[in-house]
Amino acid sequence: MGRGNGVLSDTRHGADSLGYESQPSANALPERLVTVRRALGLSQRKMAEKLGVDPATIQDWEAGRHRPIKRSLDLIGRVLQSW
Repeated sequence: MGRGNGVLSDTRHGADSLGYESQPSANALPERLVTVRRALGLSQRKMAEKLGVDPATIQDWEAGRHRPIKRSLDLIGRVLQSW
């Protein structure tokens, strides 16, 4: 059955009743990006430079206006792991 891992919701309904974990809430990713970026002491501009994107893109991700594509999510993970 679904296991909580600190990222995903433990509530069980819909697909969860079939043993699948819920997707992170719509607000989870923007909040996590802001929290991690700040914890690393990076400005939006510096984070954008490390990821090779425009600072406005970071602003949009953190505001929840846009979600990173899979390639960008993979890059974010690699950059943050190497930091």
